[in-house]
Amino acid sequence: MTKGTNITQTIEKLKLCFSVIGLPDMIVSDNGPPFNSADFAKLFADFAKFCQMNGISLLKSPPYHPQSNGSAERHVQIVKSALRKFLLQKSTLTVEQQLVNFLFSYRNSPCASTGLTPNEYIFKYKPKTRLDLLKPRKNDQV
Repeated sequence: MTKGTNITQTIEKLKLCFSVIGLPDMIVSDNGPPFNSADFAKLFADFAKFCQMNGISLLKSPPYHPQSNGSAERHVQIVKSALRKFLLQKSTLTVEQQLVNFLFSYRNSPCASTGLTPNEYIFKYKPKTRLDLLKPRKNDQV
């Protein structure tokens, strides 16, 4: 995890993410510091070119109106809430380890509206979890 956010770190993290899950159709910025810094103005041309070459649209939610980016704002609140709970447990795990554990659980929990986990919805795949050790799935093939 990084202690701050700047556009260079943001771009590197996005590229790492893209290498794992593929290129998105769109990136929506919340007008946070990395996307409004003087740094960004210099690097924006390169990032915009990278996005254009890879078919990615760049959008910004309106300033001072976080509701317009409601889905992202809601997910930020979910993660913050989970991390607060972890910190209250006085765990020996680092914040990064706790975040990894939370993300694994969250990504493998069914969504009420779709009945699918985020992993199933995005990757069309249900990863093996510890629950599968208790009750193995039928028809699992390599």
